[in-house]
Amino acid sequence: MRAVSDASPSSGIFKHGRHRSASQTPSIHVPEDLPALPDEAMVPGLERSDTVIRRAEEAWENRAVALATKEMAADGGVAHRMGRLSVADSRLARQRSPSAGTPEMEANIQTAIDLHEKGDLVESTRMFGCLADPNGDNNALAQVLYGLALRHGWGIQASPDEAIAYLRMAASNSAVIENEAKKANTKVTPRSRRTGAGGAKGELTLAIFELANCFRFGWGVDKDAVAAKQYYETAAHLGDPDAMLEVGWCLLTGSGCKKDKFMAAQFYRMAEKAGKEEVGQSWIWKEKYDPTRENMEKHKRSV
Repeated sequence: MRAVSDASPSSGIFKHGRHRSASQTPSIHVPEDLPALPDEAMVPGLERSDTVIRRAEEAWENRAVALATKEMAADGGVAHRMGRLSVADSRLARQRSPSAGTPEMEANIQTAIDLHEKGDLVESTRMFGCLADPNGDNNALAQVLYGLALRHGWGIQASPDEAIAYLRMAASNSAVIENEAKKANTKVTPRSRRTGAGGAKGELTLAIFELANCFRFGWGVDKDAVAAKQYYETAAHLGDPDAMLEVGWCLLTGSGCKKDKFMAAQFYRMAEKAGKEEVGQSWIWKEKYDPTRENMEKHKRSV
């Protein structure tokens, strides 16, 4: 991809939606004072310089931290989840930051995942619970996985209130780890950007994505399409391919935001580039959806 100047002439065409997502409808689950975003951070697929990319990533991560902090203060429970994401899904291992736990803790989490995959739900969930214990290991990834086990009733009595509490705890703890990692790491490298400066970016992203599912489907909380779209969008910009698809769906259908087929195409494109391809989406590659200056100007006038 060709790098472009930070002062690209297209940078002034993203003023709409700069501080929030496309919808300005308030949500009790979305803080009013979310960190502002660089204009270019709102549109996937643009040619941007490394500096702009880094600034955008940091801005979206700051938003994730703000959402996580908000969630820890919230009440409620969640009864079920979509079932699309299995604990044994290999992407969990890819997202997990190596420094988010000790080597022994990492090994125990992998053992629990393997047990789940083999069908021993009781023992795998027991291990997740021990690792997730806020008075014990307090591991953020284990808290996500234990929360999912509680939602599904995997080897344990389903407990909606506990499930969402653990998801919120995971988001909050991941945010703390990320902030501490940023303070400890002054040199930014391509790898540190991907992993969140050696912190817990994967855990934070996964927790935000799962909380988005709660808001979308009303699992343990009242349905909140605005919050769902905001959480999906945050997870998408942090690199979650499933969240990219969900944002595309929200924009295409107008769930939690104004319908925007142009922007929907951008997120569907981002998902395909990340390996998530859906049948019947060839329309997203039409020239009129290319994020060129001309197309973006037309889009700006139409919204």
